[in-house]
This record gives sequence, C-alpha cells and structure tokens, in this order.
Amino acid sequence: MHRMILGDAPGSGQYKRYLNSISGSEHQPPPPLDVPAHMRSLTVWLSTSDVHPLVQATVAHAWLTYIHPFDDGPARVILRDMIIASSDAVPRINLDQIRPYASALVLRHTGPDDSGSLDRLMAALKQLKMRDRGQRTTQIVASGTSRIIGVSDERSTIPSDADAGIGLDGFVSRVTEPPSWAMEESPFLETSFDLVIAIRMGRLVAVHCDSGLADAVQTWLDKEPRPPFRRIPPGTLNAALLTGEARGLWLRGTHARRTTKADSKNLGGRRLQDALNPLEDSSFALGSARAELPVGEVLGTFSGTVGTTLRKSLVWISRTSDFQEFFRTIRSLLRLLDSTLAAGASVDSPYPWLATELRGLEGVSTAYELTTLSVDEVPRNPSWPEEAMEAAALLQRTTFDVAGEASSPNFSAGVALDGCSAGKIRCVVEEHNGSVRLKFGWEGQPTDERSVRMVLDALEYTDLVTVYYESGHAVSSGGVWSAVIRPAPFRNWIWCDFRSFDVCQEKPDARTSQDLHDVIALSNDKSLFSWVVNNYGRSGWLTCDDGPGEVADFVKYDGDGTITLIHVKAARSDSSHRPVNVTSYEVVTSQATKNLTYLNVQQLTERLSTPGVSRQACWYDGQRIADRSELIEFLQLRPSQAPVRVLIVQPQLTKSRYEQTGAMPEGAIALTRLRLLETMLNAARGAVTGLGADLHVAASAF
Repeated sequence: MHRMILGDAPGSGQYKRYLNSISGSEHQPPPPLDVPAHMRSLTVWLSTSDVHPLVQATVAHAWLTYIHPFDDGPARVILRDMIIASSDAVPRINLDQIRPYASALVLRHTGPDDSGSLDRLMAALKQLKMRDRGQRTTQIVASGTSRIIGVSDERSTIPSDADAGIGLDGFVSRVTEPPSWAMEESPFLETSFDLVIAIRMGRLVAVHCDSGLADAVQTWLDKEPRPPFRRIPPGTLNAALLTGEARGLWLRGTHARRTTKADSKNLGGRRLQDALNPLEDSSFALGSARAELPVGEVLGTFSGTVGTTLRKSLVWISRTSDFQEFFRTIRSLLRLLDSTLAAGASVDSPYPWLATELRGLEGVSTAYELTTLSVDEVPRNPSWPEEAMEAAALLQRTTFDVAGEASSPNFSAGVALDGCSAGKIRCVVEEHNGSVRLKFGWEGQPTDERSVRMVLDALEYTDLVTVYYESGHAVSSGGVWSAVIRPAPFRNWIWCDFRSFDVCQEKPDARTSQDLHDVIALSNDKSLFSWVVNNYGRSGWLTCDDGPGEVADFVKYDGDGTITLIHVKAARSDSSHRPVNVTSYEVVTSQATKNLTYLNVQQLTERLSTPGVSRQACWYDGQRIADRSELIEFLQLRPSQAPVRVLIVQPQLTKSRYEQTGAMPEGAIALTRLRLLETMLNAARGAVTGLGADLHVAASAF
C-alpha cells in the first residue's frame, strides 16, 4: 500500500533504514530493526479487532505514528483514510444521484503494469486533497462507487467486472473553510462538497475533479520524483479535438505591451480560424480553444463542441443530465484520444496564423516586461480554481519593474503593490519535463515583506504570467513563443543620411514645451527634430505638435494636398555596427498606429486649431513662420483624394546591417529579429493602408 501511494519514489514500499524522529515531540520511534515486529503486531490487531472502523482507523493512525515505520510520514494519514473508506463507516457514491459536468484532466499511465494504475492514482488524489492549510479542513465522506439503480444490463454503460481494461472509482470530500470575504481567524466557516471521479481505459485515465485539486495535480505531475502519469501531448489534443470549426479561442500576446494592441483576447463565433488576421494575430499564442467535433465512428455519442487547455491536458465538454451521459461522454473521449495516440497523429499548430511554440530556451534573453491576466481574461472553464482568480486580481494591483540579463532568460524585478514599493524578486526560467517553468523567489531584503510574500504566492499561478524578451520571444503557459515570422520584406524603407545629427537624441533639451518649440532647428540643435526640419521643412508647410495629446511629432502639408504625419524616435546607439533591435521600433510604431484617427482631415484640423503652446514651431518653404493659421486654411481646402502618409523616423537600423542580416542563413538570431521587425511594420502598414494612407520608415543609410 505504501508503494501504491508513493509510486516510484525512493524508499516506497520499504521500511525506514535509519532512525527518524517526530518534529516537536520527545518520543523516539523504534529503530529500523524493530519495525517489522511492531508492524506485525499492528497487522494482527487490525485483522482480529472487531471495534468500529472509526476507532480502528484512529488507533491505527496513532500506532503508525508511534512506530513511524516509513521515511515518508504523511503516508499514515492516507492509510488511516483507506481503512475508513474501505469500511461501512463511509458510504459509497450512489452514481444514480450525481450528474457531473463532462470535464476531465486526461493522463496517460507510463508504468510497466496498468492493472493497479487507477488505485495508485486515487491514493495520490486523496493525499493531495487532504492537504489542509490554515482553517481549511477536509474529510472524505464517500468513497468508491455503486452501480446506477434501475438500469438494465442491456442499457447500462457503467463498467462491470467483465469490462476488460475499464475501471471506475471516486470519492466525495467535505471541505470546511472561511469564505473568500472573511479575514484570517474569522469565526465564519462555509462547507462545500467536492466530487472526484476517475475512469480508466487501458493506459488512459480521465479525472473529473474540482479546480483546486486539478491545480494541485498539475504541480504533482511535475514534481520529482515524477509519478508514472503524463499529460496528453498538445499535438495529440490538437489532432483529436481542434480540427473542426473553431467556436472559441483564448489568445495571449507574445508581443510587447502597448496601447494599440491587446495583451490578450478572447474570440467567440463560428469558424474563427477564418477570422484570424495573418498580420494582426501572428503575435498571439493559443492558450485554450473550443471547437466543433464531427460525428464519427470513434466518437460514438461524443459530438458537439469540446474545449481544451492544451498545456494542462484539460478537456471540458458540456453539462450532463445523469451519470450515464457523463460516463458515455468521457469514455468516448478516451477512445478518441487512444485512437489518435495509436495512429501517431499530431498537429503542432491547428491555427497557423497564430504564434508558434519553440523547442527550448535557446536565444531567449533580456527580459523587459512581465504582464498578467486580469480576472476577465482568465478562460471561463472548470480548470481555473477560485484561488487563481484571487491571484489574478492581486497581480493586477502589482507593478513589476523588470531588469533582464543579456545572455539569459532569467530576470529580476522590483515589485510595487498598490503603488507602494515593496522589494525585489528574482525569476529563474528553466526547461523542465518538456515545458518551461518560472520559479519566482526573494531577492535581497524587502521593504514590505508581507506584500512581497502575497505577490510571490500569486505568482505561483504561473499560467497567469507572460514574460517578454528583447530577443523577440515570450514565455507563457509553460512554453516559449515567437510571433509567426514569414520572410516578407517591408517595402517602404527610406535610407537617409543622419551623419550631421545625433541619432541618439530625439529632441532638443528644453525645460518646458514652449522652450522646446522655441529652440527646434537652431544652429546648435543636432537632434532628430532638427533633422526633420532640415529634410521636410524646405517646401510646403511643417509644424511641430510634440506634447500631450499630440497628432504626431510633426505634421507636413505639401502644395498638392499631401499630408504626412511624422513620428520620431532616437536610436539606442550611434555605433555603425549597431544591431537590429525590434523594441527600438515598437514604441514609435505603436504611437503611429494609435494616432491614425488623425488621418481624418476634420479631426486633424480641429486638433491643430487648439495648440498646446502659444508660439508653435512652424515653417513654410524653409522659413520659420509665426503660427499655423495659414496651414489650417489650406487643410480645409485640401482635395479629398490627395495622398496621406505616415512616416516613422528611427535610425536604429542601418542599410549595411539590413543587407548583411538579410543574407544570413536561416535560423540565425539576427535574421529572426529582422523578420520580427518587418512583420511588425507590415502589420502596422496594413492598418494604415486600410484607412487609405501608406506607411514609410526612415532609417540610416550609413
């Protein structure tokens, strides 16, 4: 029984080999040589005693505590509960009285013998369920299952002793704990009953359980020494469940957080795979999905829509009217997955426009941002426990100041809760059993230990977390993701000469907005603002609109009616060997797309008519003029069919670096970054051209 509980862990099924002790007690358990005799005495008493099973279990628990026969102490708690559960003191579950929601965590047994796999799993589930904390207490009140009453053998779908390879077991636990609204040490307690049902078919086991236990099982599956159960691979779930019409998609962004693009999005509708945009959605990764299933021979009654959270091997389907329907549905699910595994079918990406998952952490470096799901963004399915919702709410109140490492995915972060600095944390990112794990911990001495501890507890729910890297990657949902990158060059580069200007200075130094307008393009101004004036202010009208609520840094109007909105951002380096850097372009591209509303001439005119300073920086045919009044008059007379352009000025990329990088072999990190950059710019250009304008980017010719 001890081996059944602990599986293949060291020491399972063996008595202790060394002296052990009981923490907080003066009692010294018997030495290892005396343990077999003590255990024989206990066994004889258990087999001959006629006392009530509850008394028998209590005595057995105390006796085991006295002997302390195993190195693993908690096993005696499970042995006690098994004594109780195997007796008439705890009733069996009457299957005729339950109708579980058809949802399950699906696992594959990897041990050499499947015959005892269900018993071993149930023992582990009970052990996980009985882990109390604080004022929470748990008691098993029903264990084992009975047949449905009043169902003939011909119609019954419940396994009998003759059903080869099919097993069924379960238990009900009563949980008493303070309600979510109560403070610690509150006298108020609430009671709930949680159902666990497990159905085994060959090597596959489907476990229906409450979300809290499902979350504990996820941790147990990855804990060393690993139990002989594995999740169903995502590729298998894709092939089995997500080949039909997509009805719901829960997506998480792998792009940097910006105001013009959602961090995550949830889609609902019909055939959503056709609604995905190859440019806009290429930086979103699939977290969960719900799709239509065709009716086929292997499915039996299992049809309609099915949802899955791939990384957790969770499947949810629908409500059921009784246990027979639940059993038929889960059995059909297991048959479908079994046939998919047997055929070796696997689909890496059921929706090819979405971001792709990478193998391993190679090339992932320099974290710069951490974001978390809000409560509203958490998928609405049974796999998310209430505690995860509470963690999501707390993390939304938390600010992280991330400091990445140049050649590592690890990072540190300053933590502020509700705007108050609390201390620093560190995250180690590592590959573990085919997935990527985020391990958060303390760094240094916190200024507010309680707040940092609360944040670290919330970060235990790592599925809420996405970490972004300057290498163009994102770590989320146990995987490494990269936006779908296709070798589609951005066609509107403009290679410009910046050699007389400081490419690292965006605008002239000034104390106020008015001072800035006054000094732009004076003789000592070598900023990129001065470069714009020298290159775009020689003909037509040009005005600076830098400041809060700006249209753009500059607005240019040519005699033929062409409007150009100019957005400026400084390079990170002035070295002639400066590398390709995606993040250098992300902020300015985000600003440019955010302000596309001003491509509407009426809105543009209204905004320019209410300047933020009294003396606006304006030029006409190269000469500085007093104000924008003449420009606004011409805007109102502008031909409606005249061209409109958006221009981004960012000299981080040089022409030589662009050409050298483009000639690199496939798989080179620099080439991947360049393609990420051009994918982002093509997506932005798509948004611009959709409004009848075009996008150009001014980069450095030298």
